[in-house]
Amino acid sequence: LQIKEDKKLLADGSERITKKKALIFPRYHQLDVVRRLIADVQENGSGVNYLIQHSAGSGKSNSIAWTAYRLASLHNEDNASVFSSVIVVTDRTVLDAQLQETISGFDHTMGAVETIGEDKNSKDLRDAINNGARIIVTTLQKFPVIYQEVDKVAGRNFAIIVDEAHSSQTGSSAMKLKSALADTEAALREYAEIEGKAEDEIDRNDKLVQEMITHGKHPNLSFFAFTATLEMFGTPWDDGTFHPFHIYSMRQAIEEGFILDVLQNYMTYNTCFKIAKNTDENPELPESRATKIIKKYEKLHPY
Repeated sequence: LQIKEDKKLLADGSERITKKKALIFPRYHQLDVVRRLIADVQENGSGVNYLIQHSAGSGKSNSIAWTAYRLASLHNEDNASVFSSVIVVTDRTVLDAQLQETISGFDHTMGAVETIGEDKNSKDLRDAINNGARIIVTTLQKFPVIYQEVDKVAGRNFAIIVDEAHSSQTGSSAMKLKSALADTEAALREYAEIEGKAEDEIDRNDKLVQEMITHGKHPNLSFFAFTATLEMFGTPWDDGTFHPFHIYSMRQAIEEGFILDVLQNYMTYNTCFKIAKNTDENPELPESRATKIIKKYEKLHPY
C-alpha cells in the first residue's frame, strides 16, 4: 500500500495537498529479487555484497523501497535485528525526489524513515545513524563531513542500498562512507594478527591501516547495489569472473512494453562528396585529415 500526495494549486495561490492510497502489486522480477535477497541474507547474514542489474523500466524505485523495508524488519534466529539501520544512498547531489517519495510513501510507522534531503545537513545524517533510525535516505556527498563522528559501530550491522553505483563508488565519498560505518575495531584486530602486534601498538592513522579500512569487505556491512560495476559488487564465480545477483535486462523491459526499443527506427546513411579541383595547387593530404576538413566545411557552411 503506497500513499501518494496530490498537490493542487487553488485560485488564491495556495496549495491543497490530498493524500491518496494506492495498492501496488509487484511485477514478477521485483517480487523475485526481494525474496531472493532476503533469503540470502537470512542464510549468510551481513557482510555480503549484491549486484542487482535492473534496466530502465524495471520499477527500480519500488524494488529499492520494498528491499529497504524487508531488510529493516529482518530478524535472525535469536529474534534480534540483522541490521541496525538500512541506509539508501543516492549519488545525486540533490536527493532523488522520486526515490525519496517512493520510500516515504510506504512509511506507515511515523519516524521509521529519515530522509536527509536538501533541507537537512550532515549532522542530521550523523544523528539518524547514531539514533538507529530504521531506514535512512541520503546522498553520498554527506558522508565525508561526519565520517569520524559516528558513534561506536562495534556490534552494529548496516545494510547499504546504493542507487546507480558506478565509478563514484570508488571515490573519496564512498571511502568515507565505509570509514563511518565499518567495524574498524574488527578490522584493526585482523591487521594486528597479520602483523603479529598488539592492538594498542597499531597506529590508526597509518595510511596502510586506513586503506585496509576503506577497501574490501567488512563483516558488518552489506551492500545492495542497483546497477553498478561488476568487480565491486558482483558475485565472484569459481573461474574468477564476477556476475550479478539478479538481472532484469533491457531486452525484457522492451519485450514487456515498459521502455521503447530505440534501435527499432535506427537508420544509417552514407555521405558522399565529389571534390572539384578549383586551385592551381592541389596539396597532398592524408585521407583521414582531408575527410575531417571536408566534413567540417560541409557542417559549418550556411547552405
